[in-house]
Amino acid sequence: MGASGSGKDSLLDAVVDQLADQVTVVRRHITRADGAGGERHIAVSQEDFLRMLAAGEFCMHWQAHGLYYGISRQMLESLRQNKTLMMNGSREYLPEARKVVPWLKPVLVQVSAEVQESRLRTRGREDKKELAGRLQRRVSIDAADTSITIINNDASLQESAQAFCRLILQ
Repeated sequence: MGASGSGKDSLLDAVVDQLADQVTVVRRHITRADGAGGERHIAVSQEDFLRMLAAGEFCMHWQAHGLYYGISRQMLESLRQNKTLMMNGSREYLPEARKVVPWLKPVLVQVSAEVQESRLRTRGREDKKELAGRLQRRVSIDAADTSITIINNDASLQESAQAFCRLILQ
């Protein structure tokens, strides 16, 4: 989890490249166009998302930046099969996610404000208003929560991925 532009998806992809036989990234259902750039996700319309939600198809779901995000119940089946799964989650949704998966190991990906803004501008997915909203969004994380591992992703992606891989292999 981390702010938009912190490099979460790039970091997840880099970890999969290094630990392909040990980890899987859970693809999220998002009410964003499939070709919008960024993570590989399952694009759904808002109408379909709400229908799926009402049908109980998500074990986790949240809203941010005007979009709906959902994690399929199939993820829980994978957890029961002892697969190591990684997902791009919401900082704000973390307390609810812990209720669904009490053994969740949260990782907070952080970057400086300058790096965040540069990455968001480079990806070019948001208009000026949306970009400003993403840059201004602040979600407080309990600094006393020692169960959250922090990875600073200001450095090279390779360095951050190595740190994340070490964490997974512990």
